[in-house]
Amino acid sequence: MTVLTQLAVLYEFNVLNFKAAMLFQGAPNIGGLLMASEDKVWPTGLTLEEAEEVHSYLIDGTRVFGVISLLAHILVAVSTPWLG
Repeated sequence: MTVLTQLAVLYEFNVLNFKAAMLFQGAPNIGGLLMASEDKVWPTGLTLEEAEEVHSYLIDGTRVFGVISLLAHILVAVSTPWLG
């Protein structure tokens, strides 16, 4: 198989998987086109409230990571003799 053939097969496989996932989530299939539910956020299938909750956890985790990394950088700067 050539690279282009492999990419075409991979693309078709991903499209079919997406359609199957949408059907599994209960999205209506109107005229062969998959329509997302009105209360779901594409492409996750979460409602707006669920997406906001996940986003708040992501932001909180990023803040904790930032504080820990800032503390680690300060400790390294203080403990290394070549920085002063």
